[in-house]
Amino acid sequence: MESKNKKGLYFGWWIVVSSFMIMFLYYGPAVNLFGLYVPSLVAEFQTTRTAIVGIMSVGTVAGVIGSMFAGKTLMKLGLRKVWTVSALVCSGTYVLNAMAPSLTVIYVSTFIRGLFGAGIAIVPISILINSWFGKKIKGKAMGIALMGSGIGAMILNPVTGYIIKNHGWRTGYFFFAGMLVVMIPIALPTFVLSPKLKGLERIGDVPEEAGKEMSLYGMTSKQALRSGVFWLAFISMILLAGTAQSWSNNGASYLTDLKFDPITVASIMSITSLGLTIGKPIFGVISDKWGNKAGITTGAITLIIGYLLLLTSANMKGLAIIGAGVTGAGIAVINVLLPLITADLFGNRDYAALVGYMQISAALGTTIIPPSVAGVFDSTGSFSLAWIGLAAIAAVCIVITFITYHLRDSAAKKTAQAQNGQDG
Repeated sequence: MESKNKKGLYFGWWIVVSSFMIMFLYYGPAVNLFGLYVPSLVAEFQTTRTAIVGIMSVGTVAGVIGSMFAGKTLMKLGLRKVWTVSALVCSGTYVLNAMAPSLTVIYVSTFIRGLFGAGIAIVPISILINSWFGKKIKGKAMGIALMGSGIGAMILNPVTGYIIKNHGWRTGYFFFAGMLVVMIPIALPTFVLSPKLKGLERIGDVPEEAGKEMSLYGMTSKQALRSGVFWLAFISMILLAGTAQSWSNNGASYLTDLKFDPITVASIMSITSLGLTIGKPIFGVISDKWGNKAGITTGAITLIIGYLLLLTSANMKGLAIIGAGVTGAGIAVINVLLPLITADLFGNRDYAALVGYMQISAALGTTIIPPSVAGVFDSTGSFSLAWIGLAAIAAVCIVITFITYHLRDSAAKKTAQAQNGQDG
């Protein structure tokens, strides 16, 4: 079939660019830069670090709740409308933070931002890229789009630090609010749900995918939620997300225990961000070329190697630098593969809802496992057992992934046999 696509840059790549900017201007700062505010908030409100760090926990819980409804709401009420309202609400919550007379206001505004933020980044980006790119190129497109968070963290970290140091933490929150407003005219024009609406065809389809972009195939959300395939994938993503996030949450403490000075600690953690940025397109390409099982397996093995290097660095401090970079690359697997594996396992019939549900698994993993790692340190006085445990969990994720795909393939085979029997 002759392609209808016009000469010039395929419109889907503009979606990738705008998705990159969403990750750069919103997701990266929201997830990775909160730590810059902690000392100032402790001093302003005369409270403990635990009370301040609890703000992020509140945001994570709200994100779990928001993810339950984000996909369906975006599709039911209109992607552009819901996304724009969500972006404006989140910008407003940063303004509330900046003007907050008490810590309670910051807690409440962060909870609201968690609810609405679930519909701003990963879920709508996943919906759009899944619609515009087929299997041969979807992973690459997803990886490039999600690179924005790592690059955003690297660039905006010193910028935000400078603003807080010289103009105060309240100005820092106004800065975050402004970035969200700037994001709207950049991203909104690219929010087109289907290539057919532009008179185009989806690129990157394998032969069995051709023509499926507008047709519905796969499970409904109700069917998925009743299947073992969904719950095995859900458990795997909980474990993988928690394993990936554990280094980000505990790395600075570990490096401090190794007697690195604060500047060196910050530099090594920046290497983690660099690894994260590089890892996203790499895992996307691996998934395109060899499939999502290969992507998950490679990512989990990368995390295993990273944590074993960190374990060894207790005796050979220089390995901490390599371990931080390798682990950072491994962290990328969860962002890239979660939306891809959702489409691979369940199809597009109810993709928006299911990718939202699967995002809950990532939020749960990052909420449960990293604090457990800190608990291991509190109990033993060392991170060694934690690094061994995380490497083991990553290995378990590989096993669960293969079982999940085996169940999916077996179910598909039985369905095909039943249909052939009826046709006969």
